[in-house]
Amino acid sequence: MAQYDVVVVGGSASGLQACLTFGRAYLSVLCVDSGNPCNRFARESHNLLTHDGSSPGQIIAKAKSQLEKYPTIQLVEGMVRNVCKDISGEPDNYSFKVDIDSLEDDTTASFVARRVLFASGVDDNIGKIPIANVDKFWGNYIFHCPFCHGTEFRNGKTGVYYSNAAFLKTMLPTLYNWSRELVVICPDDVYGSLGAAFVSAMQQKNIALYQGNIVNVEPRSSEDRRLYRANLDNGSAIELDVLYLAPPSTINNKEILVKLGVELDELGLVKVSPQQKTNVEGVFASGDNTTRMRALAFVIGQGMVAAASICHEILRERWTG
Repeated sequence: MAQYDVVVVGGSASGLQACLTFGRAYLSVLCVDSGNPCNRFARESHNLLTHDGSSPGQIIAKAKSQLEKYPTIQLVEGMVRNVCKDISGEPDNYSFKVDIDSLEDDTTASFVARRVLFASGVDDNIGKIPIANVDKFWGNYIFHCPFCHGTEFRNGKTGVYYSNAAFLKTMLPTLYNWSRELVVICPDDVYGSLGAAFVSAMQQKNIALYQGNIVNVEPRSSEDRRLYRANLDNGSAIELDVLYLAPPSTINNKEILVKLGVELDELGLVKVSPQQKTNVEGVFASGDNTTRMRALAFVIGQGMVAAASICHEILRERWTG
């Protein structure tokens, strides 16, 4: 059974940054990736230094090409089926057995690692959003983050559709920075929770407020696939250039993490320390599965921190062992 210093679960931005750090520290690392990053829908990524406007695919392809010169890094296409911790003797003497289903040749293999880093991100569950055609616009005209895409729609007709009143109150002042032509669309329960003071503030800023649920979104035409209109269940039709909503995201590999005993927070994200450590010794996490700050620059930094923390642990063990 092949052995590695680290197995990284997830080969997107955070996981590949971790691999780069491991490779430069001469630690052996196996990175397992299924090839379905959550940003695969987007044609462009923004707010990432030196890569502003590059596609997610271009960024990952360049990262992988730069990893090729580090001989201790191995990248494989596959799905992690199970991870279990094996403690032999002293509590500090442990390893992890990682079972992987290969997507390259339909085989199953097992590996041993001293540490495991889950950089496997989230599934935005776009298919579960009850808005017809939302998948046709997600990542290009329908977003969750103005810091990543707001500049491209500066002063455009901007729709805001959140299922949580507190989140709406947090995000609306921020979105107002990018567009003064705001339209807030509220399901009944959110509408009733806004409060008179907040509604008054919206009115003073000429922010339109609609009560209802979006049932479908439409393009401008069959030739022009840009977002054109959102249709509500009350018959209202609202012209928009961009729409912000929060998808019903869930972390990937949740069953494996829970089985390992990894704690999740109230949002269902992996709880980590400043060093990206989970509560389970030897298990680390970085990237979208740990934070709501889902920006490439941020999760790349997390990957670096996680890898440096793991390097310190393993190299210290070598020193004393």
